[in-house]
Amino acid sequence: MTCFWARDGWRRTSAMLFLTFFAQMANGAPPARAAGMPWIVPLNSVLAAVLPDSTTPLWTALEGLAPTEPALTASGVVVGAGSVVYRVEAANGRIQWRVPMSGRVFAPTVSDDRVFVGTEVGTVAALDIGTGKIAWSMDLEGWTYPPAASGHAVFVAGREPTLRALRQDTGAVIWETPLPNEAVYQPVSHVDAGVVTTTFSGHVMAFDPQTGRRKWSHRETIVQESPLVSGQLLVFRGFDGTITARAAHDGRVVWRLHSSTAEVRLAGDEQHVVLYGGALAITILDARSGAELGVFATNGAPVQRAWVAGGRVRALILDRTAAQRRAIRVQQWTINTAQE
Repeated sequence: MTCFWARDGWRRTSAMLFLTFFAQMANGAPPARAAGMPWIVPLNSVLAAVLPDSTTPLWTALEGLAPTEPALTASGVVVGAGSVVYRVEAANGRIQWRVPMSGRVFAPTVSDDRVFVGTEVGTVAALDIGTGKIAWSMDLEGWTYPPAASGHAVFVAGREPTLRALRQDTGAVIWETPLPNEAVYQPVSHVDAGVVTTTFSGHVMAFDPQTGRRKWSHRETIVQESPLVSGQLLVFRGFDGTITARAAHDGRVVWRLHSSTAEVRLAGDEQHVVLYGGALAITILDARSGAELGVFATNGAPVQRAWVAGGRVRALILDRTAAQRRAIRVQQWTINTAQE
């Protein structure tokens, strides 16, 4: 067996070098998919719809525009590409509306009948999901990441070292609280932790969503993205290859491992954490202990996305040996039969 884990040197400059890339990636979520519709994912420089039994995309859209991670709507997705927000139909890839913004758009967030976006120039805005009409917008200092939506509020962080709660309907400030440094990426809402954010100073912090009161704060190596929510755990991926699971209610470390590469990505559910990407293999961990449950080989093919559902791991895998352009296959494994 080839050991997946090893200690790896850390270069702090990686934080800024990879910020733009990881800002477009989802952490742990399955691809956007409405009932009876294909999975919709950013694939290389296009948006692609993929069916479970197909090796090529059903359709592609936004060619060459490097779309963000899409947010699911009732009949399709909302996605950012360059400085434009698009709503795209799931069945055929037709663009329903497009709205230009000031500056490059980060991945959007959908809540009820609103689409919330942040941009690299500090704009945060709410759009009507049906028409794309801008309901309200606010200009903040520097880049503003995608808001996290919960209840009647959206939570915003970015270049300015402040976490804000805004009303979803009007954009009015409910509360704001200072952060030790600029945020790494989008805040995360959790039923026990509250609102969780991370900073470039290495702080991992949780706040009460109603008042903004700090619930807990810990120091960590600089993380690459928002944490993976796995039941009562928050799992963080550091730029030094560290994978750390913290208890949501108080932030204490439950387990910590060191990956052989900082390029690994996270997925999972309440029982499992999935590591994929850097080693061209998929590693399954027990979420409660961090113990390795098994490794799935992908035969050298890069994994575009992996996720867990119904006791199985599914992956979208780019097939380099196939003749078709952007050939892709959906592969799945049963977790309890993983082969090392």
